[in-house]
Amino acid sequence: MTTSIHVFLFGLFPFLMAFPHQFGPTLESCQDKGVNFDHYYTLDREGVTLKCPSLKDLRTQESINTTEKYSIMWYQYKTSEVITRDKKQRIYVEDDSLWFLPVLIEDADHYICVVRNSTFCIKEAVSLTVSNSTSASCPQNEAFFVMTSYSETSKMIYCPDIHDYVDSNENFALRWYKNCEPISFSGLKYSYHKSDWYLIVRNVEPSDAGMYVCELRFMRNGLQYTTSRTIDFYIKGCKASVGPQITHPKNGTIEIPPGSNLNLSCIAYIGFCKPPLTVMHWLVNNEFIEDHFNDTFQVEQSQRNEAQGNYHQMNIIFTNFKEEYYKKKFTCVAKNGLGYQTATIIFKKAAADFTKEIATTFGVFACVLFICICTYKIFKIDIVLCLRDTFPATGAENACAEQVKTNIKESRRLIILMAKSFDKQLFEQQVGLHDALFCDQMKVILIELEYHEDYTNFSQSIQHIIQKKGTIKWKENESTTKSSSSNSKFWKQVRYNMPPKSSRS
Repeated sequence: MTTSIHVFLFGLFPFLMAFPHQFGPTLESCQDKGVNFDHYYTLDREGVTLKCPSLKDLRTQESINTTEKYSIMWYQYKTSEVITRDKKQRIYVEDDSLWFLPVLIEDADHYICVVRNSTFCIKEAVSLTVSNSTSASCPQNEAFFVMTSYSETSKMIYCPDIHDYVDSNENFALRWYKNCEPISFSGLKYSYHKSDWYLIVRNVEPSDAGMYVCELRFMRNGLQYTTSRTIDFYIKGCKASVGPQITHPKNGTIEIPPGSNLNLSCIAYIGFCKPPLTVMHWLVNNEFIEDHFNDTFQVEQSQRNEAQGNYHQMNIIFTNFKEEYYKKKFTCVAKNGLGYQTATIIFKKAAADFTKEIATTFGVFACVLFICICTYKIFKIDIVLCLRDTFPATGAENACAEQVKTNIKESRRLIILMAKSFDKQLFEQQVGLHDALFCDQMKVILIELEYHEDYTNFSQSIQHIIQKKGTIKWKENESTTKSSSSNSKFWKQVRYNMPPKSSRS
C-alpha cells in the first residue's frame, strides 16, 4: 500500500504535465497500474534492459483492440523527463525496451512505461535496483534466484532471463562460477556447451549446493557488455525411486543364424537413490524360461549405478541357438513395488554369416600378394633374365635383307662407355647422330669404366642422359675370372637393359 501511494503522489502529477493532448484520451482516463511486481536487480557497470509490462498484458486482453497503432514512451520517475530513443546515449529506448549501457549505481529508481492510442492509455512503473557485487572475484548479486534439486540425480541449472540479450540464432557462451570460483569442465561433474542456456550437474550431492553465477557477454551497438545472474542452488534430499523402465530390448524381432551363440540382455532403469526390491525374469511363451527349456543355458544378473541412475540387468546365454527356438516369444519382466514393465522378442532365422571366412581368405590373398611383390622387388633382374632364357622371343622367317632391317629396328641399343680419356667432342658427334635419343625412340646404356666423383666435366647432353637413364658401373674386380661370368652383377645389369634375345640362333 505504501509503495502504491508513493508512486501515485510522486508520479501522477508529472504525467499530467508531461503528456501531450494530441495522443487521444485525457490524462485522467489513463489507467494507473502502479509498480509492477517484477523487479530488476543488476550490478554496477552491467548492461541491462527493462521491458514494458503493460504491453504484454495488452496483447493478452481480447477486449482491447491492439491492432490499432499505439505508442510506447518511457519516463524518468524523479524528473518526469521523456527518455530519448537516441542509441548514442547511455540510456535510451528501443521498441518497447529501456536500455542501460551500462547501468550505474545512481540509475537505481522507478521507470514509467506508458502505452496509449486513441482509445486507451496505461501507465506502469518498473523498479530497478543497482548494487555492487558481494564478491571481488565474481559478479555475485545480493538478489538471487532459487533452484532446488534432489540428490543422486542430474540437474540443469538455467541462467534465467537472458533471452533479451542474445538473438535466437546467435552463438554465445556463458561463464559459470560456484561460490565465486570458476567451474572446471574437465571432469564428469559439470558440463556446458556453447549456446546452451543451462549448466548440467551430474549425480547431485549435498556438496553441490551453493551460490552459482552465470555471466553473459553480449554485443550491443558495436560494443561488448556483460550481464549476470546469481542462483542459490540447494539440495532437498533423495528423490523417490520409480517403477522399472526397460531400456533394452525393445519389442520386436531379432535375426539370428541357427547354431549361433546368444547373449540376450534385459536392462531396466529404476531411478535414483536406493531402489526398492526389483525382480527380473525371462518368460518363454508365458512360461518361466527355466521350466520351458530342458537344455543347458546360463542366467546372469547384475546391478549398476551410473550418472543417470540405477539399472538392473538380466542376461540369458545360449551356446547353440536351436531351430525350435524360432518363433517363440521371449519376454523380459521387470517389477517392483512401484510398477512393472515387459519387453517381448521373437527370433527369426537369418542367413549364415560368412564374414570370418571372407576375412580369412582376403587376409591369405593379401599376404601372398605382399610376398610376391617383395620377391619381385628384390630379384627383379634375375626373374626377368630367367624368363628371357626360358621363353625366348619368336618371329616369322623373312628374307635376309628384311631380317637385318627388322633386327636393327627391334634390338638396337646405344651403348656409351664413359672414361676420362674419352674424346668429349667425339661423344658429342655420337649423340648428334642419335637425336632420337631425347624422344625415347632408342634406349641408351651408359657404362662407367672409371670412377667419377661428379659429372660436371661432361657436356649438358651426357649429364641429361645420366640424370634420365642412370649408369652401370664397371668395377675393377669385374676383370677376375669369377666376376667376369655372365652371372655377375655387372653383366646381369647389362643383359637386363638389352632386348630379349630371339629364339633364332
